[in-house]
Amino acid sequence: MLPLRHIGSENLAAFRGLAAHRAQLWRLLLGILVVSALFFLTTIVVLVIWQILVIQLDLGAALLWTGEIYQLHPLNIAIFLGSFGTAWLGLLLVVKGLHKRGFSTLFGPGGFRARHYCWGLALIGLVSIVEFALMWSFDRPVRNVELDRWLAWVLPLICVLIIQTTAEELFFRGYLQQQLAARFRSPLIWWIIPAVFFGILHFNPGELGANAWIVVAITCLMGLVLGDITARTGNISLAMGLHMGNNIFALLVLGLPGSLSSMTLFLVDVDLSDTGAIRQDLLSSLIFLLCCYAVYLVLLWRGVIAFPPAPSYLEPDAGNDDRRP
Repeated sequence: MLPLRHIGSENLAAFRGLAAHRAQLWRLLLGILVVSALFFLTTIVVLVIWQILVIQLDLGAALLWTGEIYQLHPLNIAIFLGSFGTAWLGLLLVVKGLHKRGFSTLFGPGGFRARHYCWGLALIGLVSIVEFALMWSFDRPVRNVELDRWLAWVLPLICVLIIQTTAEELFFRGYLQQQLAARFRSPLIWWIIPAVFFGILHFNPGELGANAWIVVAITCLMGLVLGDITARTGNISLAMGLHMGNNIFALLVLGLPGSLSSMTLFLVDVDLSDTGAIRQDLLSSLIFLLCCYAVYLVLLWRGVIAFPPAPSYLEPDAGNDDRRP
């Protein structure tokens, strides 16, 4: 049983078929440039304007981005995560303007599937309970924030997490993986490249130092898992739910200390300056993720998990000869 067994599946064919029209590589590269430029520029503008308002209106030093890497104010976290909404706009412009197809096709045949999304949340919830229990047994976490303050912020942060995680899945799996799959048949291209790209964008040596590459490895593996599931289901909805559940757990329940940890209910009892201890925790997370993926593949191999066929759908001009295998 290999992870690449989904090659040639009906669901993958239906998923890539939505991007078959106008699948030239130059369109994809230009699309990536447009979405990335719009996202980074608007994020910078929004954050700069927000900091100017904080200073001019004297809203308090706690809301200033002072350069300290430890625990940003939750409002700053919400604004940063909410800025991912500009990626939605960029994708809408690119899909409509460059590829001449509907925005909903980024989700896959049938559009957004709420049931798949909820299954993803539920699965991550079960896995997170196991991970939390293991962490509590071996290295008991410490309470980071009072419950009443956490409850006051949890719903707003969940809302912006929906924006952030959906934007990332729409871009990496819904746009990049789908367009590459429509252009190339090899999973070494359409499966590996989006996962590597996803991982590299999480490189943060300023906060994690020498351990930053371990985080890249973890997020690359996560990208491979989400890409695998997307190809098997022919839709990104399940991957969206898994991604959302993972980020809720890491940002709001249990995580490492860092710039986004001000509303994390429990933190691993370790100092960021302790490179060895941080490395040990990150490697444990990587091993745990590998074990979860191995279990998933075994269940697929044994037939315990089976994904139903996605509805077959092609855009009216999907047979255009500008698409090459």
